[in-house]
Amino acid sequence: MKDPTFEIRKYYIDALQPVLDVQVVNYATAGVEPPYVLVMTRAEYEGTMTTRLWIMTTEITIVVKAGGDFGGDAMTEKYSEMILERLFQSDTYGATANFDIITQLVRNIETDYEVLQDGRLLLKKIQIENYVEQKN
Repeated sequence: MKDPTFEIRKYYIDALQPVLDVQVVNYATAGVEPPYVLVMTRAEYEGTMTTRLWIMTTEITIVVKAGGDFGGDAMTEKYSEMILERLFQSDTYGATANFDIITQLVRNIETDYEVLQDGRLLLKKIQIENYVEQKN
């Protein structure tokens, strides 16, 4: 049995980076300034003796910094639409070296924010759920 979290996270980063004009990362670091997109994954094993299925949850967070009490909403919406268009552009959901993505469902989309001294940080989260099958 293999852990799918890294491969699926890398799949999403590689799929999104070419269509977005911001950096797509798998962890926030001090060197990455907003706007950027953060991709995180977690997995739950659903396999049996004859199948190796995982339920994958991928959270894609759009991070935008805006000055003042407003702004940034249009940018988060733009990136959200670009992400959804890219992920649902065909009937096939993708594959990695060791895993096939069998299903894809948008589980949740929510916007949150943090108040800063010089504005606010918008966090638009898109939660994708996949069934993933290990190939070998």
